[in-house]
Amino acid sequence: MIRTVVEVAGHTQFKGYPKSTAGRRTIPLPGWLVELLRTHVELYGCGAADLLFANGVGGTHRRTLFRARQWRSSLVRAGLLGSVTQNATQWVGTWTDVDAKRHQVRCATENVAVGQVARQQACGLRYHDLRHSYATWLVDDGYRRTWCNG
Repeated sequence: MIRTVVEVAGHTQFKGYPKSTAGRRTIPLPGWLVELLRTHVELYGCGAADLLFANGVGGTHRRTLFRARQWRSSLVRAGLLGSVTQNATQWVGTWTDVDAKRHQVRCATENVAVGQVARQQACGLRYHDLRHSYATWLVDDGYRRTWCNG
């Protein structure tokens, strides 16, 4: 199925086509990922409009909310954005601000510490950066098409 989701002023809508014909392409997936996606569909099904990854109510993810609520927290948990550690009685979140100054916060729960670091840590891997990483891996694996264009 070829379609795209456009977000304008906090509302999303489907379009039956990408912004250009260059956006109509087949993206190769490794076999291990296809199996993970099949398992995901078996466990969770698809959301409204056959979305593979739907939000909590089955709709499309809004870019800004996804970044704040899921993406940055996932980076913290993966050790790619600040850090969260546990000592004997609490969770300690550590991050660096835009002036390269390190900060710490002590929290009662891991989720609160992760949230603090996710909100405060400067920079970090952007979701869009994954597109460029994947394109690099495809080129390394012998695919010649430039996947980042479009």
